[in-house]
Amino acid sequence: MTFALQLTPGANSGGVYNLEASFAGNQLTDGNDGGFAADNVVDFPSGSEVEFRDNNGNTITNTGVLAADEAYEFTAHVTLPTNTSPDDYDIRFRAYSPVTGVDDQKLDRISVERFVDIGISPPTNENTILAGGVTEYKHTLTNNGNIDLMAGDVEVSDSPNNFQAVLYYDANANGEIDTGEPVISNLSQLSSSGLASGLASGEQANLILRVTAPATANTGVTDTITIIVGNALQVTGGIDADDAIELNNVSSDLTTIVGKVLELLKEQAADNECNGPADGAFGIGQLEISPGQCINYRVTATNNGDQPVEQVVIIDKTPDFTKLESSEAGTEINATNAGVAIGSENLEAIDDGGAGALQAEIGTLAPGQDGVLNYTVRVDE
Repeated sequence: MTFALQLTPGANSGGVYNLEASFAGNQLTDGNDGGFAADNVVDFPSGSEVEFRDNNGNTITNTGVLAADEAYEFTAHVTLPTNTSPDDYDIRFRAYSPVTGVDDQKLDRISVERFVDIGISPPTNENTILAGGVTEYKHTLTNNGNIDLMAGDVEVSDSPNNFQAVLYYDANANGEIDTGEPVISNLSQLSSSGLASGLASGEQANLILRVTAPATANTGVTDTITIIVGNALQVTGGIDADDAIELNNVSSDLTTIVGKVLELLKEQAADNECNGPADGAFGIGQLEISPGQCINYRVTATNNGDQPVEQVVIIDKTPDFTKLESSEAGTEINATNAGVAIGSENLEAIDDGGAGALQAEIGTLAPGQDGVLNYTVRVDE
């Protein structure tokens, strides 16, 4: 906020005048206070600032040389921190001559009104899960106002598709629902700096919405759960107050049912000469293979979800009446993750010429990525 000020030196009082300000109405010296009385002793919030500017907008700390009776106009720009508590704050401006000791002061008052606003973020979330699956959405409540909030409803909408939704207060803010953390329906269940219950001005609270899909949900079904913070609130002293900004009181979480998140496809191709490269395209159709000939197998795991899938392992076994055959590179099996070769320490296979299980530890598959296991068998003669 800006205060327009004017200084006019009296007769024989020309010269340079330094400018300063004092909060809480305290006089800077015993000089003339212009008849004002400071009856408000509320301290200004930490971080309050005052800047003097001339009529050209330049920051100044003094008036420059003034002649006697010369009127000098300037402004004082006062900045208060966000969430400054509602109250009346007195501020005193002073101009004084360091040479003559001439001094004048002016007392002003800043009245900060109550501002009530709570918001929930982010406004939207979305995820995909399997039927019968569970997902969690993280949210943050923020008291954007300048007064503590003691109570107010926090509601969770009903699901149109019989999804189950429960909203928890993540009291220790670790991003997880821990034992003992409560299901929340009112701001009074929160705690913050200096408050046993409620949400202090400028403070935040973390929430987690856990959504469970019914096991009978069909692939492609979408379900939206909405969290609504009520507009009717209670502030310090149990006083009822309306939220000043209602647009940030709602957040919606969209859950979509998908089919298999991790899809497995096994394909085969003939390698009649057992020399490594397949003699045709890979596919799932039947092959005509003679004893002594080889079959190349390709097993692909694809992450169809929108979240990483960890600790992916592809496990297979040699078909009946076949034995594992070394590849052209001299290895029994090989594998890739997103096209990058998997190290031999993550591959397990029976010895060349044997029959049985084999596996590849693919690791983490990012959304849309593939892990592939390749191996060759020779048909028994």
